Amino acid sequence: RRFSTNFAIFSVIFDALVILGSLWITVQIRPMLSGRFIKTIGPVVAMPLAVYILFPLLWVAIMAVFSVYDGQKNLRIVDEFTSLTASSFLAVITLAGVLYFSYREVSRLLFVLFSTSAYLLLLIWRVPARLLYWARGQNGHFHTQRVLVLGAGPVGKDIETRVNLHRHLSVRFVGY
Repeated sequence: RRFSTNFAIFSVIFDALVILGSLWITVQIRPMLSGRFIKTIGPVVAMPLAVYILFPLLWVAIMAVFSVYDGQKNLRIVDEFTSLTASSFLAVITLAGVLYFSYREVSRLLFVLFSTSAYLLLLIWRVPARLLYWARGQNGHFHTQRVLVLGAGPVGKDIETRVNLHRHLSVRFVGY
């Protein structure tokens, strides 16, 4: 289920793995990049182990503070992507500060590649997850909840509009 605790835990772990994988891949790719404005570096970039631990932990913690893992707050994909973008922006600034004050020898290009790829991968994996959830709801795999509104005034009409707007949540309006 999209709003279950298990899905939130899965998302936290998967996000940490995506960030860790993005860091590892960019460390492997960076020595291959050189050019007129890009400094050539040795065959292997020495990335401290603490960075591999600290980067996923800080990024995921900042995303948790921005309620990225709160399924009730992020009903629409736009809401989730907004929370993810804001939290990623703060995470990148925070991680840049960590590098500036502790590991200055880390390539700036490596950091830019890492932060860009991590952000894009965090966005990309959420699209199929939402599509899968939506498709399962359309096929009737979820138990449909019926809503009966007491009162047909403006508040009741607003509730009907909201329920009908979010049919993918397996909620069906039955009447007043």
